[in-house]
Amino acid sequence: MTRREPAGSYGHLGCVAALLLTGGLLLSLTVAESWFWLALTGFALMTAVHAVKDVRRLRTRRSAAS
Repeated sequence: MTRREPAGSYGHLGCVAALLLTGGLLLSLTVAESWFWLALTGFALMTAVHAVKDVRRLRTRRSAAS
């Protein structure tokens, strides 16, 4: 069997994080400040997704250079 890389799942997770961030900011500005936690969750999730993507990208560059 071939090994599948979970790159697609990181893309979907990034999309969900962007929706949480945008939706939380929009709701907190229009409805109430109590929705701001949703934006913070989206920001934390987006940061984690980008960190994992960058680490994986650096690992592939280092292994290709050796």
